[in-house]
Amino acid sequence: MAHKVVTSNYQNKAICLLGLLVLTPSMMQTSDATQFPVGGTGIWSPKSTNYTHWAEENIFTVEDSIAFNYIAGQDSVLLVNKGDYTNCSTGSPIGKFTKPVTVIKFNNLGPYYFISGKKDHCLKNQKFKVVVTAYTNQTLPPPPPNGSSAVFVSFIKYMGAFAASSLLLAF
Repeated sequence: MAHKVVTSNYQNKAICLLGLLVLTPSMMQTSDATQFPVGGTGIWSPKSTNYTHWAEENIFTVEDSIAFNYIAGQDSVLLVNKGDYTNCSTGSPIGKFTKPVTVIKFNNLGPYYFISGKKDHCLKNQKFKVVVTAYTNQTLPPPPPNGSSAVFVSFIKYMGAFAASSLLLAF
């Protein structure tokens, strides 16, 4: 004869509540997206600001974006690899943006390298690197340069969500 496990209505509610508590932080994280005006002013110009210093002072997260403003035809924004960033090489960008108001959203973790589409502007330090983390803007500092902390936090978050959803589906 098979034994039937009986759970009380109270136990089911407690498990559902636990699942919601685990899932809620991961769902809320994307609602903290911020649009940053590049350099703090949004003006993309070799005379505008120290972009490197500005980028280092901010914490960028997945879903955040940056906004560039410049005169059409007089500049552009290039998303490049680290080598092209270091050398101000404009010949083979990952992405080229030419609209006078350019907004770029961060969809992935890791470094993003931006330079001016005009090499002489880049040589005048119109360039910067952004490191995107999984942290929300209000809570934690950025991970160490190797990014291992961000990977660990993401892994724990998704394991918690998986465990909670498994418990919810079991009832």
